[in-house]
Amino acid sequence: RDRQASVRQAARNLIECDPMHCGWKGMQFDNWGTLISQVFWCDFDRARQFYDLSVRLRKETYPKIPSHVLNSHPYLFINDCPDRDEFGLPMKLSNARKAFQRAALRAGVDPDRFKDGSHAGRHFYKGRLEHLGMKAIQIQKCMHHKWLYSQDDYNKEIVRLQIAMKNSMPGGGIVRVA
Repeated sequence: RDRQASVRQAARNLIECDPMHCGWKGMQFDNWGTLISQVFWCDFDRARQFYDLSVRLRKETYPKIPSHVLNSHPYLFINDCPDRDEFGLPMKLSNARKAFQRAALRAGVDPDRFKDGSHAGRHFYKGRLEHLGMKAIQIQKCMHHKWLYSQDDYNKEIVRLQIAMKNSMPGGGIVRVA
């Protein structure tokens, strides 16, 4: 119970002190009392993989983290190398970017292709939700946007690309994936 209270207070402090933390658009929590937001997955298999990895992290890594470090922040994405001074502390954004670049290279994708790095995943996610037939208000909830207009910037480039391909290629150049 002490950890939960500590984590909630750390999250509140972070949000109160750094309004840019969740982006300029703000973030909508599902439960403001506990500062929790549900994750909405488009793919059950990816959801299962993420869940399994988070369980493994909590079972194998969390017990090794000193309690004063573990209780000092609410983050799931942490430095998990026990040989480093940062062990158990929140992962720095620069390290998350580097991890994204390494993952893109392992997948055979040029990481420079995504000007916004891993944030491109949010644009893909919004497009996938639209493809699934979700309404704007549902997409707002899934993406945890505080305001409906926050999603306006997402997908604009994809729409422009699809129009350009449709106008320049036989058959429209658009491949529908079921």
